[in-house]
Amino acid sequence: VFGSSREFSSPEQFFQTLSKFGEKLSAADYLDAESLNKLMQKEDRLLTQIFNRVSNELDAMGAVSKRAFRQVADRFLGTQKSQEIRVDPKILKRSLKEETRAEELFQSKGDNTSARASLNQTPRPVFEAHTVEEALKQNMTAFADDVFSSLGIELHQASSSSTQRRYGKKGHITVNLKTGSWIDFKDSDMSGGPLHILTKLKGLSFKEAVEYGASWAGLTPEKIKFTPVVSQKLVLVQDGGQENKDKIAKAQALWNKGQSIEGTLAEKYLREHRKIEGDLSKDLRYLPSFYDRASQTKHPCLMATARNPEGQITAVQITFLDSETGKKASLDVAKKSFGILKGSTVTLQNNELGPLFIAEGVETALSLKSAGVEGTIQASLGLSNIKQLSPQKPETPIVICADHDEPESPAAKGLEKSVRILQEKGVHVTVIKPEKLNQDFNDVLKEKGPQGVREILQKSLPDHSFQNQAAQENPFDKIRLICEKQLYDYLKSENRDITQKLKNRIALQSEKAADFIWHQHQESPTPEETKLFLLRAKYELDRIPEIRKDLIEEWKDEGEFKKKDALLAHMIAERQASIEGRLYFEAKKAGKEPSTQIPELAEKELEKHRAQEKGLTESFSKKYSLSENAATQCAKDILRYKETHGKNPSQKQITTLAQIARDLEKLYFYKAKETATDIYLRRQEGDLLFRQMSNSDKFPVFHDLSKIQTQAKVSLDHISTQITRDLQRMMQKQNKMEMGL
Repeated sequence: VFGSSREFSSPEQFFQTLSKFGEKLSAADYLDAESLNKLMQKEDRLLTQIFNRVSNELDAMGAVSKRAFRQVADRFLGTQKSQEIRVDPKILKRSLKEETRAEELFQSKGDNTSARASLNQTPRPVFEAHTVEEALKQNMTAFADDVFSSLGIELHQASSSSTQRRYGKKGHITVNLKTGSWIDFKDSDMSGGPLHILTKLKGLSFKEAVEYGASWAGLTPEKIKFTPVVSQKLVLVQDGGQENKDKIAKAQALWNKGQSIEGTLAEKYLREHRKIEGDLSKDLRYLPSFYDRASQTKHPCLMATARNPEGQITAVQITFLDSETGKKASLDVAKKSFGILKGSTVTLQNNELGPLFIAEGVETALSLKSAGVEGTIQASLGLSNIKQLSPQKPETPIVICADHDEPESPAAKGLEKSVRILQEKGVHVTVIKPEKLNQDFNDVLKEKGPQGVREILQKSLPDHSFQNQAAQENPFDKIRLICEKQLYDYLKSENRDITQKLKNRIALQSEKAADFIWHQHQESPTPEETKLFLLRAKYELDRIPEIRKDLIEEWKDEGEFKKKDALLAHMIAERQASIEGRLYFEAKKAGKEPSTQIPELAEKELEKHRAQEKGLTESFSKKYSLSENAATQCAKDILRYKETHGKNPSQKQITTLAQIARDLEKLYFYKAKETATDIYLRRQEGDLLFRQMSNSDKFPVFHDLSKIQTQAKVSLDHISTQITRDLQRMMQKQNKMEMGL
């Protein structure tokens, strides 16, 4: 009789279940192979050959015809023909070995004792766990293949070798065939020895795992009489002392092969592809070449060393790089660790005055450093290692900057467990994640720069200060954070619920206000000044969609909308709202009530500037040797500056705008007729470059054009979504009016 130990943990439970759910078992379950073979000989000659080769009755039963099966059922159980018992052949094939093992636990081969008698009279032999593990290690390849195949986890042949087996689509599970140890790199809590494969992956209790393993290995009390209980080698492995020392020595030897990271492919990987800024830790090195056995290729590597609390090197992690591009190599497993990681970290910044910031990966931890956080920054190099860490001082809080994984994923659950363990130790723990699912803080850094990382941290740590160095590198972000903090403080005082929609609005309003302040050359605005600029930003953000909607409806009424573009309407709305916002701000600053005629005044000013555009274009073309297209863009930018700030730009600023127009012309090969998208992207990129270059004499900055282009595209996507939504609403409203609703 076959049954899983998870279903039948005791003989009593087995018979109780059997009596209640007999219809789930087959008649063939009560037969040994020989009896079943004899019974079936008359029905199908082919079955004779099958049963001679296959000892597992259930697998053989999958080949039995319905007619033959019904004869067996009627004879032994009185099962009616109307009752059909279905067994999935795929499940039978996958669980073949497990069922064979289960049968052997109840009855030895060749023993004709009935199942019930065997259960009642013969106690199961008890084996020592280390004896079973040692036996499994002797045939670890077959054991691992059996277990993982029964779980539906395929062997990853490409990355397997004579010393290790890898399983899963990308080979994320590794089994050491010599030691029997294994680990799942997707969740390092899933690791251990041969018996842990059964307890952690198959869900067996430890006792059940020992029995299962003993059965699989074919152990009997007679066989182990002459087997040493514990070999010297096993003692060494269990103790772990010498083995751990050897692993650490190997990691240290690897570290010594590295060289300074400056000017190497590893620095290129961090700077260009990961957008890391600032100094790099001495615990990061470059390894020119490392042979990867899994892919059988050599690669240059970024090396990071992990140290224990005493400062000793205990582990090294390498990241394989593409030798040509400097990107992370396209391998199934692009990172490898050596040594003993437990309780050790890569320290990328040491500052006991602030919190202890912990990130899982080196790139994520460096992203925090790029953002200028005050405190110690460490990379745990694995989710399961976080619970082993602790600050130097008990009162120091821990801030875990985690990846935003799926809520029910093993990674998310592992993080919750680590946080719980740290809190039980009395540590104050805060967990901060990026807002988007499946993002980490390096994704945020690449998309939004250091200010994007600070923005997220500031929401959870409003009182945290950032290093002056980072603010000096990008002083605009400092102003932006001042604006954002003032908005959050106000909303907090009003007990407002901070929704995601409101967070997005706060980010837009803060950046717009910071832009006004920046071009006023104010580094540290007063709270009252900041409030006025924030009010102006709010006014303009409210007016842009209103003006845009009016323009689109006007064009539709005139039959001109198809010839134009909704994005063009948006750009016109931005210019008019900018003039209105300036007039609104000037009235507020003077302590007056804003005029109700502001929209009309703004329209007149915009028309006046359009009339001036042609003359300015001709002037700039001659004065700055610009092409007609570049001169046109420069003229529009100067007029937009005047609309925003109420005055002409300085001569130096005009020269800067001319240079930007010249540079962008090289990127945008102007067509006979540009699309609205081309115009919008060029305008956004020009504005971002002008922001950076306008104070470059005081705050020198590196112009990362790729980052600027990314920001412009993000802005375009945001605006396009708004426009699409508004057009849908307008269409719905029009349909209702036509239907008389």
